[in-house]
Amino acid sequence: GNLLTQRAYLESTVAYISLKGRIGLVAKDLNLMMSVVPHLTASLPVIATIAGGPIVGAATWVLDKAISPEVNKISQYNYAITGSWKKPIVTKK
Repeated sequence: GNLLTQRAYLESTVAYISLKGRIGLVAKDLNLMMSVVPHLTASLPVIATIAGGPIVGAATWVLDKAISPEVNKISQYNYAITGSWKKPIVTKK
């Protein structure tokens, strides 16, 4: 009657989202922790290439790969999702 997860995730160019917890299939309820890590620097190399040319874009891409993981850790958001499927309660942690 329950779906348990320790590491369900969705990764896109915009953010990394991970879920862990329980989804009640019979009771139709939720008890999950969700972490959202937006990729804040993902568009910087494209903007730099348009504004400054390919050399500036390449340099920005290298810099982005070096600092991006640390910036993303700082900008992580955590939420608790509880309640029923019809009326879930999302609380920022």
